[in-house]
Amino acid sequence: MKQHPTGVEEKITHLREQMALLDAQAQQLDQAYRQRLLPLLHAKWNQTGKQVRQAKQTLLRMDQALNEVEQWLSNTDHDLAAAQQALKTAQAQYPFLSRQVRELAAFLSKIKRETNINELIRLLKQDPQAKGAFLAHPVDVQTFRLFPLPNYGSGMNPFYTVLAIWVGCLLLVSVLSTDPSSFSEANERERYAGRLLTFWTLNALQAVVVTAGAAFILPNIFVREPGWFMTFSLLCGFVFMAVVFSLVSLFGNVGKAMAIVLLVLQIAGAGGTYPVELIPPFFQQLNPWLPFTYAIDVMREAVGGIVWENVEHDVKRLLLFAVAALLAGLLLKGPLNPWMRALKEKAAQSGLFH
Repeated sequence: MKQHPTGVEEKITHLREQMALLDAQAQQLDQAYRQRLLPLLHAKWNQTGKQVRQAKQTLLRMDQALNEVEQWLSNTDHDLAAAQQALKTAQAQYPFLSRQVRELAAFLSKIKRETNINELIRLLKQDPQAKGAFLAHPVDVQTFRLFPLPNYGSGMNPFYTVLAIWVGCLLLVSVLSTDPSSFSEANERERYAGRLLTFWTLNALQAVVVTAGAAFILPNIFVREPGWFMTFSLLCGFVFMAVVFSLVSLFGNVGKAMAIVLLVLQIAGAGGTYPVELIPPFFQQLNPWLPFTYAIDVMREAVGGIVWENVEHDVKRLLLFAVAALLAGLLLKGPLNPWMRALKEKAAQSGLFH
């Protein structure tokens, strides 16, 4: 068999093709039997029952022999002799099986207009033990936890950490001014970059406080990689602060409203509380365009266990948001500033805004 593996595989393939052909013929016969209701079944059963039982037993033995051959071929070298013997047995039984099936097919073709074998087939197909086992255990579920977490709160930790960092950005732009009144000698881009560095510093402190509390202080919150958890939070704060600061710096109070609306959309569409597949279609389409989507995923890597391919993908997407926000702030700050200054003056004159 080592010297001629192709021949053995061809023989096995030929046997399986013959089995498939026989199975198709048997199915055709079964369909034909079910379409006839004839009263002579019980009269003919004593004559044909022995042949039917022999054919069924032969089919079972043939199937078992083929399965044993396949198992033996996959074992080590000392099983090759047994596999060869099983193959010879299968080959020896094939003519008998073919002859029995042909005789059975001829007999059934002869009596199909006289005999109703639908009830016989139904009885032969019943297996009380299999039915009982299925009713006792209709579904067997096996769970394999690749990244186990001890409790629900640990699983929700990435979402609420990312949410806290974004809210911290909103608080900073609400409390502190994005356009300093001093440094009049600096141009708009320089003032934008300088004030952004101040906001980044404060937001980094916020991110450290939030993540340190979750990783080291709260007793029931599990974080597998605390160091990377804090590092990823600083990255998220860097990206979020760039987006929020750019919106407020360019559009003023309108930018604050835009940042709040963006927060609401991200809570619903980032997949932080429910899988993306279960949220409405609108948010499924919006999901890839939200910073929260990738921030939550990268924080989950640190909580449950890091897969660096996923981290690389999420970090690249987050940096794209930061680069887009910074380019928008640097390029549009000068052109939009006169318009926004006039808008602020009108808003102040209305008495509705501070």
